[in-house]
Amino acid sequence: MKYIIANHKNYLMREEILDYITKLRPVEYNKLIICPNDIYIPYFNSNFYEIGVQNISYREPFTGSLSARQLASSQIKYCIVGHSDNRIFQHETNEIISKKICSLLDYNITPILCIGENLEQKENSQVYSTISVQLSECLNKISTESVEKIIFAYEPVWAINTSDKSSDSIPTTIEINDIVIYIKNMIKEKYGVNAVVIYGGNVNLSNIDELNEIKDLDGFLIGSSSTKVNEFNNIISKVL
Repeated sequence: MKYIIANHKNYLMREEILDYITKLRPVEYNKLIICPNDIYIPYFNSNFYEIGVQNISYREPFTGSLSARQLASSQIKYCIVGHSDNRIFQHETNEIISKKICSLLDYNITPILCIGENLEQKENSQVYSTISVQLSECLNKISTESVEKIIFAYEPVWAINTSDKSSDSIPTTIEINDIVIYIKNMIKEKYGVNAVVIYGGNVNLSNIDELNEIKDLDGFLIGSSSTKVNEFNNIISKVL
């Protein structure tokens, strides 16, 4: 079974959320995870999916952010960390991300760790070196036992937040599979565990069939397409 993780970001308004919930097709699939905007979390309550959040702060108290302790008290089991939106615009470093991962693991919450290269790094053939540094620095305080609990999301920064749905707007399936294998091998060699690696970055209905054929991929982190409930229902049905 592959993970299907929806990152709603801050796309939807309240009326759209209410419509979304009524139209989201129920499927008995325990690896379907919805990560709504924080203010909409109470609207999502179903046995057909798990709830995740899009970020936390490792500091307590801290204005304007959730804590891992709060997530645990609300039975929320997943949290996205290290997304490029936060790395770029919130100046989030690998050291900060590492602290967030530690905080989540302390409360038995599964981190969904985003890693990936930007366009400049891609053009300078620094994809693998970038990913290697991100993994090493984000996991430098994490025990071997805890690394096994992390979901790794390969999200090339240049493929995120784009309206371009062409095949050129994401890596090829061969490139994605090679990077997934690289991540898995790196984690296996250093920690001796089998990593769960998913792909994110312009996943949509037009490319999901091709992406779903990638042998070593364990699922998908889906942004804007996950907010279009009819498209998301079709994506789910294709992955199942």
